[in-house]
Amino acid sequence: MRHFTTIVLSVVCMTGWQRLQGQYLWWHEGVTVSPISDSGANFSIAEDGAGGVFVGWVDTRSGTAEVYVQRIDSAGNRFWGDAGRAVRTDTGSHSLPRLIPDGQGGTIVLWNDFRISNHCQVFGQRFNAAGDPMWESLGAVITASGFVVGVTRPRQGTFMEAHGYNGINLQRVNLDGIVPSPEGWSLDSGGGWSVGFQAMVPDGDQGAYVAWSRVRQGGSPPHGWHDIIVYWSRVDPDGSRLFTRTPHTWYSLVGAWYEPLICMAPAESGRVALLTRDHPFSGGFTGQLFSDSTPLWGVTDIWGGQLVPDGAGGFIVGAGSRLQRFNESGKLWSDTGIVVADSVNSTAISGDDSGGVLVCYSHGAGRRLKVKRISAGGESAWCAPISLVGNPVRNYQFINDSSGGSIAVWTERRNGTWALHAQRLDIHGIGGVAQSQSARPGAAFGSRLLSADPNPLRGSCRIRYYLRPVKQPATLGIYSVSGSRVRILRLPSRTSGLADVYWDGVIQAGTAAPPGTYFLRLDDIPASPVLKLVKTR
Repeated sequence: MRHFTTIVLSVVCMTGWQRLQGQYLWWHEGVTVSPISDSGANFSIAEDGAGGVFVGWVDTRSGTAEVYVQRIDSAGNRFWGDAGRAVRTDTGSHSLPRLIPDGQGGTIVLWNDFRISNHCQVFGQRFNAAGDPMWESLGAVITASGFVVGVTRPRQGTFMEAHGYNGINLQRVNLDGIVPSPEGWSLDSGGGWSVGFQAMVPDGDQGAYVAWSRVRQGGSPPHGWHDIIVYWSRVDPDGSRLFTRTPHTWYSLVGAWYEPLICMAPAESGRVALLTRDHPFSGGFTGQLFSDSTPLWGVTDIWGGQLVPDGAGGFIVGAGSRLQRFNESGKLWSDTGIVVADSVNSTAISGDDSGGVLVCYSHGAGRRLKVKRISAGGESAWCAPISLVGNPVRNYQFINDSSGGSIAVWTERRNGTWALHAQRLDIHGIGGVAQSQSARPGAAFGSRLLSADPNPLRGSCRIRYYLRPVKQPATLGIYSVSGSRVRILRLPSRTSGLADVYWDGVIQAGTAAPPGTYFLRLDDIPASPVLKLVKTR
């Protein structure tokens, strides 16, 4: 009988071998999501539930704008090949992908499709964790007319989609890509007013909470006037409104107003948190928690624009460079909130699952990206650059990695072209560098094992590592579960940098390593990260 050997690697912490805290979890320049030039002008991301990220974007490699999807796994590998996956098997014109996790390790992507000339439809495709399409090869029709504006995460096998077409409409989709009606249900046709989508979150069942606005205007600038009404509602799985509330109505306003007018975040037990602007011309908000349509508590005079749960029954709001945490007791940080940094251009926030918040922001004239963690008490835990390359960025998105860390995806110009890149940071940031400390860029990126290729594999294993300057050649040790070193790999003589070393699956005695679990580490580097290998027949 012929036997094959497979080796699977993952990053672990071993007793007595403390993992070096505060590291990039992927290569310090970030992972290139798509090597196609000028890709990612508009893109969307969703976590894969296993420490990685799904990324959907538009590029023109086929001559027309088309949507592609890629999965970057927890180790920073392009799991679906360099090219990613096209959302349909023929060519066409697509725009604005929206991604959500499917709850089963895969992802669902929706996009605006113009396969019928001068007519927009919403199509969708579902990919499993391996990158196999689960719906029709040309995509499933979500709605025959309209453009996607919102989508919820699946609950009990279905999710809700919102699209614009003669107002705001809703559609319910199951995990097989089947919809109950081609057009969905009308939420608000406007009745002579312009209707604007604001927010949508799941309701804990198969329905959703939805917020939108109506605007009517007249006159001409600078003396034109606006009437604005803000609504929010809960809809059941058949699109029927269970209730509708109008938190604000403003008439005869002159001038431009701020967006958003209302934000939403899902809460426990089907509850919903609302953040409503106190006036269209001001930055002040009121935050409230509702059970269905019943208000439970509220906090006034906070600054918002983004709203996320804090993982402890409260919420964190962000607007520009300012953050605030609140719960039923009121504001939990200083009355004026926390200032992220000076010269902030934009921010994206995500809860850290410990009552604090992770903030990704671009700052300065160069629009460089950094991530900062604010603890539950409002203290700055650390601040770190996303990439050590340091080029300006154009767009970025940011999510929690399900382990208290974060993943950022951004477009950056390198070698004359724009392309998508991604980086994952652990909960300690990069080297745990506090904001008050000054460290040269890259000082916290230590020597470490990075990845193996291929993975899973048969035969030899290529191990990639990064080595900071050392005085003598380093070695890589392979250890059994008992802690015995069974093989020593001497690394090529070099002072520092990125390099590869190969292991042929043989132990020091010259025989094939038996099936079992093994651990790899850089022996001469104190507290270096460890790679776990599982060898099976």
